[in-house]
Amino acid sequence: MPITNAPDDQRLRVIRRSISGGMNNRQEGTVIAENQVTNLLNVDIDVDGSSKKRKGTTSLEDLSNDAGTGLYAFQPDGWGNKLVATHGQKLESLVSPLSGSFTEEKTNYTDGKQFRFTTIFKSGTGDVMIAANGTDNTFEYHPNTMVETDLGDTNTSPPKTPVIATFRNRLWTLDSNLLSYSDASPTDFSAAFDRTNNAFRVPVGTDRAQSADNDRAGAIVPLRDTGMIILGKEEVWGLSPSVVPQATDQPQKIIDIGCVAGKTAQLVGDDVFFLAADGVRGVFRTQQDKLQLGQSLPISFPLKQEFDSINWAHADRASAIWWENRYLIALPVDSSTTNNEVWVYYPATNGWSVYSGWNVADWAKIDVSGEERLYYIESDDGEVLRAFADVDQDAGSNFAFTEEGRREDLGSPLQQKNGGEVFIKAKATGSSSLTIDAEFDEGGYNNLGTMSMSGNLITFPVTFPVSFLDANIVKEKFHIDSYGDWYNMRIRVTNTSSDDIELLERSIITYVDEYADEE
Repeated sequence: MPITNAPDDQRLRVIRRSISGGMNNRQEGTVIAENQVTNLLNVDIDVDGSSKKRKGTTSLEDLSNDAGTGLYAFQPDGWGNKLVATHGQKLESLVSPLSGSFTEEKTNYTDGKQFRFTTIFKSGTGDVMIAANGTDNTFEYHPNTMVETDLGDTNTSPPKTPVIATFRNRLWTLDSNLLSYSDASPTDFSAAFDRTNNAFRVPVGTDRAQSADNDRAGAIVPLRDTGMIILGKEEVWGLSPSVVPQATDQPQKIIDIGCVAGKTAQLVGDDVFFLAADGVRGVFRTQQDKLQLGQSLPISFPLKQEFDSINWAHADRASAIWWENRYLIALPVDSSTTNNEVWVYYPATNGWSVYSGWNVADWAKIDVSGEERLYYIESDDGEVLRAFADVDQDAGSNFAFTEEGRREDLGSPLQQKNGGEVFIKAKATGSSSLTIDAEFDEGGYNNLGTMSMSGNLITFPVTFPVSFLDANIVKEKFHIDSYGDWYNMRIRVTNTSSDDIELLERSIITYVDEYADEE
């Protein structure tokens, strides 16, 4: 016989406000953490208690149809800040405040090579930029004129490697398990090395990637006060050299897990994050000021579907940056040979989100008139864009916002539920609508309806008292009585407009079916 809800039926309720734990599709949706969801696309969870549509991008300049190969903020002391971009055979620069057009500085690099950069002090000149791609000779660029200097390829010049870094006014390079270093603050970097004697052996494995067009797996990451982290394809080592490096300065192995893409190795507070063969990992500083692996699982363990989609044949192209409490890593997924997806990690809450529509070859953050901005150069052409600009479109185009919640069984996984309603609360941020769908027992989504984001604007004159706060909030209930009995359900909220989106609450109220004896 049919069962209907009576006043004394057991009512169940769940209210979700915080999803700061981010997305988790590794575990079944009913057992993930209370503050996790099954999917976040183009959603920002940097503020606990709300989920927002990420900010969009604006185009700075489209330099060419050649894929971007590098981006760097050259910020020399005493001279204007410059955003440096490489693509095809060219290296170009644009002086802050980044108005006008880029200027071509060098046009005959080997085509398509990935670049690394560093800034270092040169006696008699000041801060200079070093650019290396592992195929051409390493070049130095003047802080004012950007005039190039070929540093050559001799025993006294930097090795041909893109793995470079600055530490204690010395240029450090990693090539074939040799960590070479220059004189401190030399007057001539082409004569500042002694490759035969001034080098440490660090057997990090292959510091070269497998792609035929470049070597990109290794990285050198200077730390705050404990030397450097040296990453290779198979291991990670550490070195804390003396002010004048000595033979007694012994490198030490930290972990026997290697780095797949050198550009993903980033300093995050006192820790170092990087892409390993099993996902994003970190080397963490302990309370005893030691460096260690941390937990046995990779940080990105919750992102099973995303991990399974990585195109590992081109994963050495991946690139990352630390920006406003987010670790952003761009990777190639599915059949793409270039980076076409961005994973976003929030260390403060151990949460993940995923961005689509950003094809990032390399990142750079630069000071523009006292404001730090984030830029990237595209992996499929030479366009330079500002990320997290104060817009809700990507270079003028709309992008999708999607939030898929937990599979909610309301604490009663073995009891069928029936009837009730879904309640959504959001900020009134535009004139478009949110689409609200529900999935019952993994049976595919059903559309519950739409929810206007226009709110109830207050017009004057008005009779007081009046609540201004309520005028900025929209709420909507969606009945689910017509969907029959179910054990668990999942809510999906989507929007594809140019509006700003901010969700504050998702709730479910339902009733437990009374047990009916089949006899």
